[in-house]
Amino acid sequence: MATANGRTYVIGLYRAKPCQSRLYQFTVRHGGRPGPLTPFAPLPALHGAGIVGLAFSANGRHLAFSTISGGPACAYRITARHIGVVDLATGRVRQWSGVTGQVSLTSAGTTLAYYTPTRVMAIPTSAPAGPADRYSRTLFSVARNGREQQIFFAAITPDGRQVVFTISQVPISRAGSGQVRVAAVGSRRSRVLAGHVSYPALATADPPLRHLLLYRWLGTHSELVNLNLRDGQISPGPAPLRRYIGELFWGSDHG
Repeated sequence: MATANGRTYVIGLYRAKPCQSRLYQFTVRHGGRPGPLTPFAPLPALHGAGIVGLAFSANGRHLAFSTISGGPACAYRITARHIGVVDLATGRVRQWSGVTGQVSLTSAGTTLAYYTPTRVMAIPTSAPAGPADRYSRTLFSVARNGREQQIFFAAITPDGRQVVFTISQVPISRAGSGQVRVAAVGSRRSRVLAGHVSYPALATADPPLRHLLLYRWLGTHSELVNLNLRDGQISPGPAPLRRYIGELFWGSDHG
């Protein structure tokens, strides 16, 4: 996960025995060579938990995370799911229970977004610890319209005004049957940004929502491509990442 300066990266590694995750950071030097790996001081470890997702706020002051915890090899337990945020200046950590998965933050780090199969949700990062659903609100809900549809990935834009998400009819009948959509927070409608995409489909977007990085199904495999929303043109992603499967997030206020 890249920090706001685009040169420093944070990674999370977990060990099954004992069940714990440790966070490290390194900086890419001139020439693209990585520097030494050092513990991430604001949050060096999460004991009894396996990291599922990480996301920085665009101002670089907050780090959101999600975990599953407990049992051998950090085995998944529905009662041991958490999302949280750490203030990188003070080291203060807040956590909320009952949900996990990929997370995203608004630019100032005041809102943490997550998703369920049918909803994109948000929780204020000032909320006290406790069950996530106690303090969360719905940003967008999937309309059923007689068909079962499921959200597979979602993120809030840094300005907090929109959510971008990947949706597909379930059960998934064929590869590349998903759509990337965008909706204003609180709206009941969304519009299609891209079709024929594959899980996890949306990788990231720039804050002004002019470009999307997403996975497009090519008949035999998925490829990372760039979609220009101004003219609809699609161009290949960077060669080393074209078959990369994972998630990326907004890294700074400038995209």
